[in-house]
Amino acid sequence: MRNPTRSNALSFALVLTSLGLAAAAGCSGGVQSDSAVKAAQNASDHPQAGRCEAGGSALKPAGNVEQSSPVALGTFSEGPLKDKTIAFIADEDDKSVLVVDVDSKKEISRQKLDGAPGQLMIMPDGRLMVTVRGSNQLAVLHPATDGSLAPGCSVATSAEPIALATTPDTKTIVLTAGWGRALEAYDSASLSKKAKVPLSREPRTVVIDDEGKYAYVSHAVGGKTSVVDLSNMKAAQPIKYLVNPNMVDEEQQDRPFSLTSAVNGAVGDGEKPIPGRFGTKMGCQGFPMVKSTEPKGRILAPQILVDPGDPENRAQGYGDSNQPTEVANVAVIDAGTRRLVSASVGTSPDRRFFGGDPREPQAGECLLPRSAAV
Repeated sequence: MRNPTRSNALSFALVLTSLGLAAAAGCSGGVQSDSAVKAAQNASDHPQAGRCEAGGSALKPAGNVEQSSPVALGTFSEGPLKDKTIAFIADEDDKSVLVVDVDSKKEISRQKLDGAPGQLMIMPDGRLMVTVRGSNQLAVLHPATDGSLAPGCSVATSAEPIALATTPDTKTIVLTAGWGRALEAYDSASLSKKAKVPLSREPRTVVIDDEGKYAYVSHAVGGKTSVVDLSNMKAAQPIKYLVNPNMVDEEQQDRPFSLTSAVNGAVGDGEKPIPGRFGTKMGCQGFPMVKSTEPKGRILAPQILVDPGDPENRAQGYGDSNQPTEVANVAVIDAGTRRLVSASVGTSPDRRFFGGDPREPQAGECLLPRSAAV
């Protein structure tokens, strides 16, 4: 015989379940969840999320920025952060981009990336470009007026993208790939790849001349600056840092830079010097590079000039005992002739930085240049 009590209990439970489902259905139609509200708000704040193209961003770079840096400065023309100096910082350890209000010294937001970032650059249209070294990508972030960042698109690059620069018309972005040994060009609007130029190992910073004709690329090793003709995207004659500061004529150092470059171009390079022979030094640690602003037409390349020692004579130590083994230097390139200005590497070592032992630098000299600004 069927148990009436158990049957009634089951029927009552089924009725309650049905009512609960109906109530849940009714609530879901009238009230949004917290996640749905946040998603809608994010879509409103970041209408360009997931896209390469720029929107109506209120962010503008601080100054005329044509190359990237680990820290990018900008200002918003409207919103809660209007007219404040905002710093966007590449945090390699946390694999993220930090947004900091410089005026109040407070962190505003933080955006995680797929890998460790390299450098940042704020485009005139308000997009934040990021080289992601850890995942071999060029990524776009869209800043909102509250300082938050929304991921845009990302495109694959050669291995270890590091630095960026734009042509004067901002239509093209060039990128250096360290491990990939290349300079790549992208359309700035869509980020479609336009060209790739093979380079020597360890390229770092890239600078484009004022006319937009040539790109100059520094190298961490190798003692050279690569030069790329942007009209045909082919490598031109590199600029090599193999110099003897002691043999540069004092009279030539007093000449104008343009005349010095013209003389060098007419005479030619002559016999190739040997690193370590008779005080000849070679460049290294070529990480940063910037353009001069006044006067224009010069590329400034901080580096270290190193004496590796005479390869044909046994040495008791590294370098020459009579002069500093390493000398801090800022090489100057004449953008008009694409040649090294000899006067910039021809001066004797500044003895203010050296003590009793001429081989040992004292405090005050930068022997590991990593960044530069004008």
